[in-house]
Amino acid sequence: VFAVIMVVGGAITAASPWIIRVDATHRAAVVAATGLMVLNFGLSALITLPGAVLRGMNLEYRVMWATILSSALPAALGGGAVVLGLGLPGVAGGQVLGAVLIGGIRWLIARRALPWFGASRPEKGEVRGMLGISVWLMVWMFVRKTLTGGDVQIIGLVLSPEMVTPYA
Repeated sequence: VFAVIMVVGGAITAASPWIIRVDATHRAAVVAATGLMVLNFGLSALITLPGAVLRGMNLEYRVMWATILSSALPAALGGGAVVLGLGLPGVAGGQVLGAVLIGGIRWLIARRALPWFGASRPEKGEVRGMLGISVWLMVWMFVRKTLTGGDVQIIGLVLSPEMVTPYA
C-alpha cells in the first residue's frame, strides 16, 4: 500500500502546481509541501500501527498522553515554521516530523509494554492474503478521503486556492 500511495502521490505532487494553478514563483513551495504531505499520508499507516496493537491488547491507556501530543506537536512545529518564515513547506515538514516523533514514541511504548511486539519475515501465503485485504482497505481509504475532502478539492479546482482557504 505504501508503494502505491507513493507512486500516486508522486504523480499528484508533480502535477500540483498545475492542479492548484500557482505562478512560477510559488511552484517549488507547492511541490515541496505536497510531497511532504504525501509522505506523511504514506507513513500514517506505519506510524499508527503501535497504537493499534496497544489498543487491541487493551493497553491503550499507556499511550493516551502521546495521543494528545499527536495533535499538539505537529501543530506546534507547523506554527514554529510559520514564525521562522519557512512557509508552506515548513508547515508540511512540521507535520511529518511531528508524526514521525509520535510514531517513534508509540513504538517505544509498545516495545516496552509488549515484549513480543516487532516484525518477522512473513511467508508468501501470508503476504498474498494480506495484500488482498490491503487493496480493499486502500480503496476504502481513498473513497473515505474523497468523501470527506472532496468538496474542498472541487472548490479549489473550480474557483481558486484563495476561495477555498476560508471554507477549509
